[in-house]
Amino acid sequence: MRGNIADVLADLEDSYLTIWDGLTPNQRKTLLAIARGERDLFSGEFAKAHDFASPASVQSALRKLKDVEVVTETGGTCRIADIFMEYWLRERFPDRRAV
Repeated sequence: MRGNIADVLADLEDSYLTIWDGLTPNQRKTLLAIARGERDLFSGEFAKAHDFASPASVQSALRKLKDVEVVTETGGTCRIADIFMEYWLRERFPDRRAV
């Protein structure tokens, strides 16, 4: 099964890189945090840990990610809209400082 996912991710990588390249650094950091399952995105602690100027910067990045339908929000929980993109992000950027 793992090999099949790797094949799918390899097929989709160009599309994901195009999306990634179009994101700002704050959008990238927010997207990676969501892919890693971080929850308290609007706390001052989160903003500080991820080098955001303020929680408002996170909100702005998240709003844009939702506008372009890369992220969805249900019941206050944000998720990557494409599960394969979530896997790709975790594989491609295992270290949070990789942005």
